[in-house]
Amino acid sequence: MSRTAARLLSFLGLLAPAFLAAPAAPLAAAPAPVPSPDAAVARLDGKRYFPFYWNSVWPHAVHQGGHVYGVFQNSQGQPFAAAFDKQAGTWDGPHPVSDHGLGRDTHGNPSLWVDPDGHVHVFHGSHNNHQRYSVTTKPGDLTQWEEREPVAPLATYPQVFSIGETLHLFFRSGHDHFYPWHHRTSTDRGRTWSRAEEVVDFSRDPIDKYAGSYCYFRPGTDGETFHMFAVYKDDNPRFIAHGVKRENPKKPIKYPGLSEAVYRYNVYHAVGHADGTWTNAAGEPLSLPLTRREANEKCLAINSGDSFAGLQVIAVDAGNRPYVRATVGVTDWAGSGETLVPSETVYATVDAQGIWRKFRKPESSWPQPVRERFRRQKYSGTYAFNPEAGMNEARPWIFNFDFTGPDKSAYLYLLDGDDAAKPRDGGAMAVH
Repeated sequence: MSRTAARLLSFLGLLAPAFLAAPAAPLAAAPAPVPSPDAAVARLDGKRYFPFYWNSVWPHAVHQGGHVYGVFQNSQGQPFAAAFDKQAGTWDGPHPVSDHGLGRDTHGNPSLWVDPDGHVHVFHGSHNNHQRYSVTTKPGDLTQWEEREPVAPLATYPQVFSIGETLHLFFRSGHDHFYPWHHRTSTDRGRTWSRAEEVVDFSRDPIDKYAGSYCYFRPGTDGETFHMFAVYKDDNPRFIAHGVKRENPKKPIKYPGLSEAVYRYNVYHAVGHADGTWTNAAGEPLSLPLTRREANEKCLAINSGDSFAGLQVIAVDAGNRPYVRATVGVTDWAGSGETLVPSETVYATVDAQGIWRKFRKPESSWPQPVRERFRRQKYSGTYAFNPEAGMNEARPWIFNFDFTGPDKSAYLYLLDGDDAAKPRDGGAMAVH
């Protein structure tokens, strides 16, 4: 198979029918119970089931040491892992990671980190419950796993990466959208963890019990910082619709009656530093946890007003400058599908003073890797994160999928960095 041809892993009929503690002592390893590999190659009964959770659970794939590692979940919510050997052009897997799953709840999708020795660390199976954590017992061997103690009692959306020798894990805690986000670190490759630190809480100031956030954490390209991107999630319409609270006459809902999932506003950005401090893009210090008031005053990248904001693509160039692509409009995408205000695509980045500026399209002066990253995010899958290039990689491998299998089951496959076209026929490597 040529290098420019897409590397396909075709999981035929892939999907089945449907803390806050002090640093922990070293954890005893226990063999992880796993389902049969056949669980990864069952039918979906014609109903779509998404094996990824995109930006919120990150990364789903890592490009490291001559391999592209990918993790996903079947429709029982059970995590699976596979690895593509770039030189040999062959796949290892998919292999089951754990038998624990959340059924058809896609929030439980796995994220992964590959340590310098080649052990694969997978964070999986959480949606307002224990954040499960499994690690391969041998470097590069995806057939044997140990399940360690959960790294959080109540978590959703695990996002993981390392900066130097420190492993960073971010997650939303609690039982619902309006609970805060926490940060834990490990300097011994996940054996022990720091106390969970509360880093973002949009319900605190101004006080609003139903104000939440969706946060997206990514490593900087300077080897010292990380970037936090976020949108404000207003859960007041949800609880007003359910009769739990009354609408504030001084703050009426402009677009009532839509799916609760769509009430997301603005795009925010902040920077975390190696010494534990946070700043905005201009270098102004921030307090932790970051509140909605301070985020509006110092961290606003895109102001969506009364319209909804959808954060689509994140990039960070070689100079550690952040970029985003978002949509702004009013569409009930999780409900009726009705569009009340047509969406527009907005690109944004910071100027030399750290002030966020908006654009209708990527500027020709922007670095080529950034422009290419925006252009290639047309696929339904997820970028494979390359720790050496970081968020600045021009043509990252893409762990992609479509619903062209028997009974509309999903095919998972890789697009390499030299192939901008979606493959259709031929070159498939089926895994049974």
